[in-house]
Amino acid sequence: GVATADAEDPAHAGSERGRHHDRLEKALLDLGRLHARLSGFEPALDCFRRAAELDEYREATRLAVIECLMRLGQRRAGLAEYEKLKTLLRSQLGVEPLPETEEGMRRLLAGKGAHDWPEPGHAIAGQTDAAEEIASVAQGPLKRRERR
Repeated sequence: GVATADAEDPAHAGSERGRHHDRLEKALLDLGRLHARLSGFEPALDCFRRAAELDEYREATRLAVIECLMRLGQRRAGLAEYEKLKTLLRSQLGVEPLPETEEGMRRLLAGKGAHDWPEPGHAIAGQTDAAEEIASVAQGPLKRRERR
């Protein structure tokens, strides 16, 4: 067979995977924020959940998941997600959530947003269609990669 750079240098392969992982996570977070700013909380939730799978300890991402759930009327699911986060942080890292995460939760529980996203239904006409088009284009390469 043909030797590849990855076979010759496993450290290079690991660093390349790490860069790919980081780029994928950033793309998912950016796309999630775009959807959320356009009041597209269902697709935003999907993006944030996928990003959270890549880094389960990133509290800002988990808070975005929680806010999407609450904005979609799934308060109980949002609270359960927060409890899972606290349990994970305590059991795996021996820490409590960051003060910013706690403040975000206080705001959400008070009926305010943790992020500067508009209230549902306040997206400008046509913007949601553009976000859906962007999402379908962006997910094409992701779905092809997942099949490998």
